[in-house]
Amino acid sequence: MPARIHRAFHRLGIILTLPILAVVIWGFVEWLRGQFPPTVTIDDIALVSAMAAAAAVLVYLTCRAVGWFLAELLQ
Repeated sequence: MPARIHRAFHRLGIILTLPILAVVIWGFVEWLRGQFPPTVTIDDIALVSAMAAAAAVLVYLTCRAVGWFLAELLQ
């Protein structure tokens, strides 16, 4: 049973993280196409990408922590 809980929350973490990463990739592609004003620089893109990566890691690790907690609670 704990292994199932771990797998379920691992998958949930990935599912919740993918939209964050998809939006960052989409934004980067739009920046490369020149769809943003010229005042948006690569430094801005790097900062937003780093914040999104940190948010994705936080979402994934939160899901995993909840999974670990529930697995221990239900044992």
